[in-house]
Amino acid sequence: MPRPSSRISGIVPSGKDGWEVHFAAWTRKQAGEDIIMLSVGDHDFDTPTETIEACVAAVRASNHHYTPLAGIPSLRKAMAAASTLCTGIVTDSD
Repeated sequence: MPRPSSRISGIVPSGKDGWEVHFAAWTRKQAGEDIIMLSVGDHDFDTPTETIEACVAAVRASNHHYTPLAGIPSLRKAMAAASTLCTGIVTDSD
């Protein structure tokens, strides 16, 4: 098995749990400090109603199990179309 590089091996752990660091930063942000949270992808706006309703409908339709490894074909097509629209670069679902 390959060994990590000396640069990686030289990183000394802080001894702090990642969530401990996250919540310390969150507490400081709540106190008014100008903190940019980079630990989790939590957006600063409410989830759109359409998204919530689509999730509820999917769960009610039993779409809450593991998906096929390659993904759901209709979702792949929709994502490819959205990417093409957003970037102007033709994106294929495959």
